[in-house]
Amino acid sequence: MTPGALKGSGRLVDFVGVYMPYWTFDAQTSANWRAQVGHQVSERYYDSSSKSWKTRTKTVWRWESGHAQRVFDDHLVVGSSRFSTLLLGQMQGFDTRALVPYDPSYLAGLLAHAYDATLDTAWKSARDAMRAATRATCREQASTQQIRNFSMSLDFSEESWRYVLMPVYVAAYRFGGESYQVLVNGQTGAIAGQRPVDWTKVWLAVAGMLAPGVLLGLLGVLASVLGAVLPPTLAVGGVVIVIAFILLVVGVVFAAITVGKARRMDDV
Repeated sequence: MTPGALKGSGRLVDFVGVYMPYWTFDAQTSANWRAQVGHQVSERYYDSSSKSWKTRTKTVWRWESGHAQRVFDDHLVVGSSRFSTLLLGQMQGFDTRALVPYDPSYLAGLLAHAYDATLDTAWKSARDAMRAATRATCREQASTQQIRNFSMSLDFSEESWRYVLMPVYVAAYRFGGESYQVLVNGQTGAIAGQRPVDWTKVWLAVAGMLAPGVLLGLLGVLASVLGAVLPPTLAVGGVVIVIAFILLVVGVVFAAITVGKARRMDDV
């Protein structure tokens, strides 16, 4: 899905070693929750129109409550806005157990970015993530996942933070007047990068995925029309239409996956 000229104009770029600023947070959450949980039950009823007893399913809502606790250890929040947060998220996976106390010698030959996200801003982001994770834990405790009127009271405790530097290798290249970044996790080697998207290729690929189903469907319709003159053709046309429908559904699924992947590449 990338432009053909990208490979021809590609060149080796120098990766620069950078220590990326992160805030890391520890905390424990304790939450009490309450919600209405839906249960499917069957009941018999008398249908006066058909004068017979029938069965139907309905949702019965019951109040449930519970308590959940979560322990968060080294929840990382990037402290720099100079790089794509999506790319940083893709190449994360740092092992914070390997952290060591700061020593100036570690910075020899490398750059170190200072943070531009304050501690308060990072802590708010971390709290929001911890709150969402705790909320998900509470909802998982419900007897079914059909939930309404959910409420939760949440407390934080054992809160602590550290300011840390994580090793990242950074490279950038230009194509079509745009700048693209490539990041490598300096601890694990995980790679995340931006790539330009050739939307002409994407839409041609989508057309190719949908074409078999559409063409076979038209053939089936034609066979059905001819069936008025040649009755045996009518049955063949019906079978062809069914096969065409299956192919079209499969094509739509793969086309949606392709477009979704291209959009994610374009949004990085």
